[in-house]
Amino acid sequence: MILIQCMIDTIQTVQNMILVIQMIPDMIPMWVADMDFKTLPDIPEALSKRVSDGIYGYSTIPEEYLESVVGWMKRRHDFHVEKTGLSLHRVLSLPFILQ
Repeated sequence: MILIQCMIDTIQTVQNMILVIQMIPDMIPMWVADMDFKTLPDIPEALSKRVSDGIYGYSTIPEEYLESVVGWMKRRHDFHVEKTGLSLHRVLSLPFILQ
């Protein structure tokens, strides 16, 4: 029942947007409605796999990612950072930033 109501709401929203476009002749619709198209099967499969453990907190950061950040900082800003000095968790980083 909820799914049907969501579909009805989506259809009504699209119909309302069409009415607005028709009412304003100079309006050029510049939005993209990707959600109106069915996605590739790989995407919901990957999402299902990722959420199947039920833990939605912080995840581990791959070594390759840290290396790419170090390389990017060097190339882009000519600034050397150590991998051990990187923290991508804002909450855990806050005390160090404030010092």
